[in-house]
This record gives sequence, C-alpha cells and structure tokens, in this order.
Amino acid sequence: MEWLERPPPEPMTCSTCQRLASRLPGGAISLLQCLDHLHSQHRCLDCTLQAHRGTPFHNVQVWDAKLEHWRKVTTKELGYVEYLGHGGKPCEARNNVARTLTIVHERGIEDMDVLFCKCASAQEEPYQLIQARMWPATWKHPETATTLSALRMFDGLNHDANVNVHDYLKHLKNMTDATFAHEVKDRYREFNMSTRQFNHVRQTRRFGLRVDADMVESQKAGLMCVTCPACPDPAVNMRPGWRLRDEDYKFLDALHYSIDGNFHLGLKDNKADPEDVALSSGMGYFVNHKDLHAFLKKAPKLKPQKSTCNEFAAMGSGKYKGKVSGVVGISCRHMFMMPGGTVDLVKSEDRYRYVDFALVSCLQRYLQLLLLMGTYDIHCQYIKNLRTRLEREFGVVLEELDSIVSAELPEIRAGIGMFHAEAHKGDCRFKHSQFYLPGACRNDGEMLERIWAVTNALACRTKEMTAGHRHDVLNDRYSAMNVRRLHGMRKELCKKLEEAERKFKDCDDYIGVVEDTIQREDLVREWRVEHTHWCKKVVDLKQHRGLENPFEPAREAELTTQQIMDHLVADTVKDKDRAGAGLVGYIAQVLALEDERLELEGRLEVCDGTSEQQSSLREDVVAHVGRVAHAASEQKVYLDPCVESACDAVETDMQSAGFPWRDDDEERGIREGGTANADLVDMLAEAEVGLPSQFHADVRRQQPMRRAVEIELSLRQGIAHEALDDLRTHLMTHQQLSKRKNKPGGPADKSKDTNVPAGDRRLPQKVAAINASKARYRRNYALLELLGHREGPETNLQRLDDDDCKALVLYDSERQRGDSGRLPTWIWGDFSFVEAQPEGKIKEFLVHCLKAHWFRHKAQRDRWWEQVLYCREDMYRTVRSFKYYMDLWEGRAEKHQIGEAFGAACYARRQATRYRRMHKDAVLHFPSVISVVRHLL
Repeated sequence: MEWLERPPPEPMTCSTCQRLASRLPGGAISLLQCLDHLHSQHRCLDCTLQAHRGTPFHNVQVWDAKLEHWRKVTTKELGYVEYLGHGGKPCEARNNVARTLTIVHERGIEDMDVLFCKCASAQEEPYQLIQARMWPATWKHPETATTLSALRMFDGLNHDANVNVHDYLKHLKNMTDATFAHEVKDRYREFNMSTRQFNHVRQTRRFGLRVDADMVESQKAGLMCVTCPACPDPAVNMRPGWRLRDEDYKFLDALHYSIDGNFHLGLKDNKADPEDVALSSGMGYFVNHKDLHAFLKKAPKLKPQKSTCNEFAAMGSGKYKGKVSGVVGISCRHMFMMPGGTVDLVKSEDRYRYVDFALVSCLQRYLQLLLLMGTYDIHCQYIKNLRTRLEREFGVVLEELDSIVSAELPEIRAGIGMFHAEAHKGDCRFKHSQFYLPGACRNDGEMLERIWAVTNALACRTKEMTAGHRHDVLNDRYSAMNVRRLHGMRKELCKKLEEAERKFKDCDDYIGVVEDTIQREDLVREWRVEHTHWCKKVVDLKQHRGLENPFEPAREAELTTQQIMDHLVADTVKDKDRAGAGLVGYIAQVLALEDERLELEGRLEVCDGTSEQQSSLREDVVAHVGRVAHAASEQKVYLDPCVESACDAVETDMQSAGFPWRDDDEERGIREGGTANADLVDMLAEAEVGLPSQFHADVRRQQPMRRAVEIELSLRQGIAHEALDDLRTHLMTHQQLSKRKNKPGGPADKSKDTNVPAGDRRLPQKVAAINASKARYRRNYALLELLGHREGPETNLQRLDDDDCKALVLYDSERQRGDSGRLPTWIWGDFSFVEAQPEGKIKEFLVHCLKAHWFRHKAQRDRWWEQVLYCREDMYRTVRSFKYYMDLWEGRAEKHQIGEAFGAACYARRQATRYRRMHKDAVLHFPSVISVVRHLL
C-alpha cells in the first residue's frame, strides 16, 4: 500500500506524452493520477483531461509539492467542462456559456461545469442530461443532476440491503470529503425526487408503456405489475381444454392466494401534501385509489359479525391508530404480490370492507377460473356470508368503478394458514386446515408472513412519507421482489417437485404398511368411504355444521388409570383369580399412596412452621399413615405370599445382604423440612408399604411374582400416560403464554388470554407444572424399565429427554412446525396389536387412535400427491408464460421498428431475449411428463 503513495519520480514527466509536468489551474506545476484506473499512471493536465473525457467523476489526485503528498482534486478544478448535445464536442452557438451543476454520482457529490447545446434544433436541457446518462432534479432549469449509475446503485442497495436515501447520501458525502462531510452540499430533496421519478420511468418501460403516450389512457389495475408465470391465467398460460378437467383434478386449475394484514406498514398522522399522489396510481399493487373512495362512501356498513371462534385483531379487536393503521395484501402461493390486491387500512380491517374490496379488485383477471383456494388467518369467520356481503356492498357502486367489472367470484375453498391455525378453536380448525382441505396441496398459506418479513424493514421510512410516495416505494419493492421470484421460478419449481415426489413416495409406502398391519380390510374400506364423504362435505360451507373431526381420537374414548385397572380386574375375574383381583386393588392403592406421599413431601419442604399450616399438614400426614397401615395389612394377604414363594426359589448363595430388597434402592427420605417438621418427616419415612418394583431382580423374575410385576407394570403405564397428558397440556399452554409475553409490536392487551384458563396465566407456575409432570413420568418410566418394560412397537412409552418435551401431535392444537413433513417413528410401524386386544374399552380406544392416525396420514399422502400434480402443472404454465411474453416483446419490437422508435425496439428485443433464456432453461430442466399430465374428461 505504501508503494501506491509514493511521490512521482524526478524529473516529473507525463507517462503518456513523455513531456514535463505542465502548469495546473492555480499556478502549480505538477502531475496527476487517477485511483480508479488500473495501473494508474502519472499524467500531465492535458492527458488527464483527455483520459477522463466521459468519465469525469473518477477519483483524481494531484501531487502537492508543498505538502509532499497526493491530494484529491475534482475535474472541475482542473478546468473540465462537460459538453452536451454534440457527442462530447462543444456547441458552437453564440453566447453559450457553461453552467455549474451539482452532480450526484456513485463516488460522491461535486460540482461540474456543463455546456448545454443552444442550437435551434436542440432538445430541452433535461433531455440533454438524460442523453448524457444524468437524471435532472427538475424539468425546467435543472441545477442538480444524478448519474444513472448512482440511481441504479441506490436501487440495488435499497432492495438488497434496505439502504435508505438518507444513509446513501451520507455515504456519498463521506466519499466526497470524509473530514468535512457536513460542508458537502445537501441534495436529499433532489435525489429523493429523482429516484422516485427514475424508478417510475423504469417500471413503465418494463411493461411496454411510454410515459408521454400511454399513462393517462391506461389507468388499468395491475398494468405495471410483475405477475406470477406459474399461476393460472386464462389469457396467458392455461392448458387447452382446462374447463373439461375432471372434478377430482379441478384443483390443478385453481388459483392459490393468501390474504393477510400488516400493521407495521402504517402511515403517521402528520401534515403532508394532500395532492401528492402515487405516480403508479391505479396500475400497481395497490387498489385503485378513486374506486376505493367511491366504494367506502357508498357501500353500506354492515352490522358487525359475531365471531364463533376466538376474537382476532383482524376482526376489529386490535388497537391500532394513525392516518393509515396498516395494509392488507394478497399474494399467490409462489409469493408474488398480486396486482390490485393491497389496500391501506384506516382502522384494523374495518368489518371486512377493505378486505372485500382488495379481494374483488385482485381477482378481476381470474373471474373465468372455476375454483379459488384462499387462505386467511380469520377465514373461518371471513368466508361466512362473503357472497351476501359482496352483493350488498358492490351492488350500489359497481357501475361507478373503473377497475372492477364484477363482484361475482368463482368457488372459494377457505383455508387457514398453518401458523395461525393454533389460535383457532378446535371446532373450526379442522374444517379449514391446509393439512386436510382437498386441493390445498402442500401450501402452508403463510406466504405473506415471509413477504412481510422483508417489507417490514421499510416501515420506519414509509410511515414518514407522503401517501403517494409511500405507495410508489412499496410498489417498487413489490415489483423488485416479484422479479427475483420470476428469475428463480425454474429452480424453485424443480426443487419443490423433487421434494414432493420423494415425500409422496414415503407417505404412500407408510400408509401401505399401516393398512397391511391393520388386518381388517373391511375397516380400511369403511375409513376410505368415510374419508371420501368427509372431503366432499368439508368443501361445502353449508355442510360444516355438525361435521365431525375424524383426524383426532374421540375424547370420550380416551382411557384413564381407573379404566386400565378395571380392565386388569376383569381379566382376573374372567380367569376366576380372586387373589389376582385383590392384588390389582392392592397395587393400585399403593400407587395412589405413592403419589400422595410425594405431594406431602413437597408440602413439607416449603412449610414455614406456622401453627395453621402445621395443624393442616399434621392431619394429612396422620391420615396418610393410617391409609398406609391399612395397605400394609393387605400386603400380608396379597403380596407377601408371592414374595415368600419367590424367595424360596432363589438360591441361597445368590442372595445379597439386603435381600429380598433391591440392591440399588435409593434413599426414600426427603430433604429436611426444618426442625418444626422433624416428627412429620419421621412419620412419613416409617410409613412404607411394598411394591413388586422394590424387590430384588432375582425375586421379580420368579414365577410367583410374575403376575404382581405385570399388574404394577400395567398400572404404571397408565400413570405414565396420564403424566404425558398433563405434560402435553402444560407445554402447549406455556407455549401460548410465552408467545403472548414475547410477541413484538402491536398494542394488544397482553394481560388477557381467552385461550387459557385463568390459573395458567403465570409462567413460573406453568414451568413448575411442566417440571412436575416430567418428574412424575421419569420416575414411573424408571420403574417401568426395572419391571421389564422395553421400548418397542407394542408401546408408545420411551425415555423422556428435555429435547423430547414437546407436545405430541395427537390433536391439531398440538401440531408443531415440521411435523407434517416427518413420518412417525418406528413405534407406529405395526398396528397388529390393536386387533389382538379383546373387545372392550381398551380396544375401542386403540381403534379410535388408529383411525385418527390413518386419517391424518391419508390426508398427508393426498396433499403430497396433489403437490406433485400441481408442481407439474405449474411447470407447464411457466413454460407457456415465458413463451407468451417472449412473443409479446418480439411483437412490440416489430411495432416499434416500423414506427422508427429504434431505441424502444432495441429495449423490446432485450426483454424478448430475457424471456427466451428463461424459456429455454425451463424446457431444458422441466420433466417431459408435464406435457401429458391432463386428467381431462
């Protein structure tokens, strides 16, 4: 680096013309160098100016003999003048004097002398600047201009790194003079206006429009929007004969869209120019502004709809304020923001009126479709009476709207995004679940959440802007995002198809294994018929009332420990084993005493010794000791004879010192509870009664003890299941509480939670409950292992690690992210044990669980198969879209060529080449099967 700072050699001669250094403006004799030229050379003034003709904004330095170092100098200080209108040559018109303009370029902000052309045929000054690749700040007498390269650089940084105008100009000021950046001219206002105009003109060219000819006449919704090439568009990309598609495959021609509100992209209630309108008004991603005002003015305000589910902020229960409280947006399943589908909200979502208008506006180009697949976080409420609302709202104003032709929409299957599903009541969740809804494919319905994650970075800027500027900025960002999705569409579809084919094969194989092991073909046939009928009913809103949920086991079929004990007693009675029946009752009684003892131990640990607590605790301990004494008497009748017979069968030399008790017995005492409780601690320690698990392994293995061991094993399994049920409940409610506490943004009242009981609102208590359930399960599971329990397909109990302490997916409310993409563990690979059970409550429960399990994985298999077919159809439509737009731009090029608009013709050919490349790439990588998958009648 030091070598680059070296002084010029003596004598100072120009490395280009080999002459001695010339005199510079100001009188000094020296050489110059350019830091932006590779292999920078030391040049004289004339050679430097000649080398920078056309590149006057390079970083030029002059050797300062007095200071003895290189010093930055502008080309203006060297006498450089930029000539316009004659290809870089000066205009010879009389009395033509150069004018100093402030130029914003990618290396800084500096003044430059500019000589405009004053010939009789000369264009206006702004157009001369544009021909020189500089954008004027004003259109009458420009005194500031920005290079197009600086505008393009800012556009890239804005979309890639969320760099705003203020920070970009701050960077340019530091590039100009880092020491005295505050003295560099401030061109924030000029640059802000220039980038807004420049981006608008680029957008018009991208869509084949000309600002001076087409803008006034073409106020058509979505005219300046990048549309999805894979979504069905009857005018562009659909398969011939698509209307004849078989009913079961109608979803292949459906448009998948998602609605969502965003309350970060608001607008402050500050003073702004009321006449500032968006340059893209009526043609971008926002609804037609004039039509919206006419709609809100004349459309009736309908009576608020009472929610049959939970209350949601989107239904008006949120507390948002400002001139604009947020936006509602609509995107397709491929994460393209949809034309005319974004609307500003004044207060929350105002009883659906804003959403209704955005939905109808967005779907105008898709009215010919036969089916729409929509998702919305409150769809269970929004879809109710939708068509009645639209008829009443638009019936009085439709003729006055320019952007809306009809409010009669195709059939809509209403889904709820997977992320929002857990906030809904169970009665509506399964009816709108993307997991179960026919035709939903593998669309999670949360596309807009990912889009908001990107656009929310603009919120700090856009909330301070004028209304029109804000719309232009958001429209530009949406287009930039859509363009990038467009360019990556081929790669994304190939990736999705590969995943869908692999997942479908796994699910299909698994459901086949399940059906093979059920061993009852009539039961599987019955489930298939029920599944078919359910799928037909769930897509019809009129049949939702009373629709049962086959994807969860019936609550009344769940087993309790008492039912398990009754089942064991019934077995012993059936075998005429009265002693066995008594043994069941004894062991069940001791297990209950064990839980009671643990509860008393916990109370002793926290007892502060006050008289009131001491009295109550003493009464409970005495009562417990009495029950233990009664159980001890039953032990002598039912368990001790088994133990004595087993001990006799064990060889004497195999008996250890503590025989017949376990060698690894842990201390059964409790932690000290204080001197005030010492006597109670002793009473609990002495009140012991035996269980099979407390005896030596050699004793438990003997034939006389097998029945007792089996009984304790079965009962502890029931206790373990109950502990898991408690753990699941506490984990899910704790998750909801944590989300509410840590949720950023939004002034929702976090002290109220209608989704959990009042007693579950304190996180510390919930954590303690989780830990207690985990401890209870682990204690029982350790004893289960001691009794001979082994992990395998005959049980769903296994070791519990902290990483395993997540809710099991038995109900929709317990579903976790990624669960639908994973197959069950090996435990659920064989269900033959269900049929082996005798008739009764146990078998009924297992059949209910098996049925729910089959329905879930049948739905998962069907959704992946739909995803395979839909990805192939997406590929077909994408190829057709690329071909359509390639031909469209080629036609525009020919039209411009005939009209002698040669620049526009060249631009059109460049766009045609862009689509030709994407078309060629898609044809090369997409499978040939996309051309033959029809499923038409």
